[in-house]
Amino acid sequence: MRWTIATIMLVCAVNVFAAIRSDTIPYEAGGVTMQGTLVYDDAAAASRPGVVVFPEIWGANDYAKSRGRMLAESGYVAFVADMYGGGKTIEEPKEAFAIAEILYAQPKVIIDRAVAAVTTLRTSGKADPSRIAAIGYCMGGGIALNLAFVGADLKTVVAFHASLVKRVPEMGQIKASILVLNGAADKLVSPQETQDFIAMMQAANAKWELVILRNAMHSYTNPNSDTYKALGTVGYNASADKRSWQLMLTQLDEAMDYRHTSAGTATP
Repeated sequence: MRWTIATIMLVCAVNVFAAIRSDTIPYEAGGVTMQGTLVYDDAAAASRPGVVVFPEIWGANDYAKSRGRMLAESGYVAFVADMYGGGKTIEEPKEAFAIAEILYAQPKVIIDRAVAAVTTLRTSGKADPSRIAAIGYCMGGGIALNLAFVGADLKTVVAFHASLVKRVPEMGQIKASILVLNGAADKLVSPQETQDFIAMMQAANAKWELVILRNAMHSYTNPNSDTYKALGTVGYNASADKRSWQLMLTQLDEAMDYRHTSAGTATP
């Protein structure tokens, strides 16, 4: 190939102006104004597969948004969902657990808010509406699984250190393939809950996979979890974090007939 000055200038211009954008997107769910974040590569010429990110109990904070950015760097369009309303984030564990418990007690609200996030991404004009997936962390992993269990139109669902929800799906109801990436040292998910989950997946005839990562505690993907080591139940594991992210990318690529670009880098 012969490189002309004009071609070189064009390539340089693309490199200069291409950037990962993060747009704050308000949307409604049950009369409550939610505040999500749409993250995408503004140099992408065509719509790409989309992934909704459901956060941990801390809400749609900087960590959750960093995962959205990683997805955008990998060639996906990401939407970081708000499950509390108003973009609320929490740092203090007691407050976070209390607010999360209120949400857990309202399964219909959870589904309504989760569906609203998926719809917002699907109609954003940035993502391919026929290729939408969901991932989630901790509470968000349970929310993503809930969506799959009620038959949401998703290509796949990936749940990290997820609460294994008790909702029992009907045979053939689950459309999405499911990948759960939990830790062997996760004290917040009991062996019985894991066995119950396996039995549910088999009874529902779902396309599913459960990976148990060695030495990984709850919240093993979040570098900030070491801040809460005093709780005795959470902790960061860099190896499990990297391994699980690669497994997720493979799952997304296969489910949405796509090939991601780069893995991206997480930031606390």
